[in-house]
Amino acid sequence: MGDSLGPYQIRGELGRGAMAVVWRAFDSRLEREVAVKEPVMPPGVDAALASELAARFVREGRAAAQLNHPGIVTIHDADVYDGRPAIIMELIEGQTLAEILRAGPLEPSGVIAIADQLLDATSYAHARGIFHRDIKPDNVFITHDGRVKLADFGIAHVGTSATLTQAGTIMGTPGYMAPEQVTGGRIDARTDIFACGVVVYEMLTGSNPFVDSGDPRPTAVMYRIVHQDPPALPDLSIAGLAEDPRRGIAAAMSKDPGLRPADDEALRVALHGGAVRVGGATDPGFQRAMPSLAAQARAGGTVQAQASWAPWVAGIALGCVALAVLVIVMNSNAGGTSGLTPVAGSIVQTAPPVTPAPAAAPVPQQTPPVQPAATPAEPAATQADLTAEVEASLTDWAAAIGDSDLDRHMSHYADYVAFFARPSASNAEIRQIKADALAKYASFATSLDGVSVNMVSETEAVATFSKTSTRSQSDGVTKQDSVRQRLKLQLDGGTWKIVSEKDL
Repeated sequence: MGDSLGPYQIRGELGRGAMAVVWRAFDSRLEREVAVKEPVMPPGVDAALASELAARFVREGRAAAQLNHPGIVTIHDADVYDGRPAIIMELIEGQTLAEILRAGPLEPSGVIAIADQLLDATSYAHARGIFHRDIKPDNVFITHDGRVKLADFGIAHVGTSATLTQAGTIMGTPGYMAPEQVTGGRIDARTDIFACGVVVYEMLTGSNPFVDSGDPRPTAVMYRIVHQDPPALPDLSIAGLAEDPRRGIAAAMSKDPGLRPADDEALRVALHGGAVRVGGATDPGFQRAMPSLAAQARAGGTVQAQASWAPWVAGIALGCVALAVLVIVMNSNAGGTSGLTPVAGSIVQTAPPVTPAPAAAPVPQQTPPVQPAATPAEPAATQADLTAEVEASLTDWAAAIGDSDLDRHMSHYADYVAFFARPSASNAEIRQIKADALAKYASFATSLDGVSVNMVSETEAVATFSKTSTRSQSDGVTKQDSVRQRLKLQLDGGTWKIVSEKDL
């Protein structure tokens, strides 16, 4: 209160998170109220990195200011005022979706209406190469007249090549981050589509599919996003909807970006009961099991593939011709969805299937038995997939140190006794050694920097990195402990386990 940033007089705090604080302010030049977003720098960051992060914050704010859409909160300006970087935005009169959901889940028809408007906004941004990266109920506003506005493009990413790690912090909010965000992978529109699927799921059920009240820690949530299936949605066939949206929601939350709806319009059509049109190359690293929720995407409906599936279709067709045994004619249900643009608050009715006239009785023929075509083998995981899995395991291993979670930390080791080369020691003694070590770093934030993973084979890896533990003491002094380490890991039962550890 009484503070100011340039011409903007701070009048109170609207909200605060780990990465930024938002102020209510008054623009003395144009005499209007605005919202001012100011970044919160990570603890212990040096002056050079702080300057770099501030410049990036302003740069991305200016890029997001290019967006001019009724469903996106308008950004008036982004600059450094009195040495403090800030983004100036319109002040929204209404409630966040998070505030509304505190009273419980929404009516399904209202959920679809909100999703329509949200996807209209994301489609506009994605068409301009801007990805939000932090779509969640806190950033979705519902105005007093029922309009949906997507806020906080402050960590939006322009383009498709950058990863999400910034000063050891993953950009985004646990619970709504796509697997590729958690592992620091490539970000594109499908990352936002994943978050939209989570938001729709939460509107229908009142709970986030990856947040467990028994263990809500961010590291545990991110582990579930990468490794575990979300709970299946209840049957919505009697919820007053014209069509069941579960297949679309399940596809949106696929761990493989290539199995998500091809774009925002494809997800919107799928939420209205249309075919789930997917696109992009399949990531075999996430294809080792069919998630239980994703199975709903296949049940009772058609999943259409983009042109990336064409070589398989062509190969099967040529094989049938070469055998000269049988010509198969299939009716395609593709099409009928292009150009379909649901209006917010409306439910799109699909035309009932046309019943064909009875066909004449076929003339019996002697037809040799047809041998079923062999199912193409699933491609092996690529080195990039395996590397991402190792990095995700290491991230959870390090996070368990700061969380003082002994069981989770020790679960990353292949064999307690063999690892510590103390055959005479019991597991209990080894656990006590590790418990004492973790207690030393209980109040530290542990991060891995400069991670380099060398895949020796599909089941063996060597990782080298600097492990830094940081703590801000009560006297304002930041204490750090850093060590360079090399870990050897092996794939054991689908999980990467540490088999040796060495300080360099």
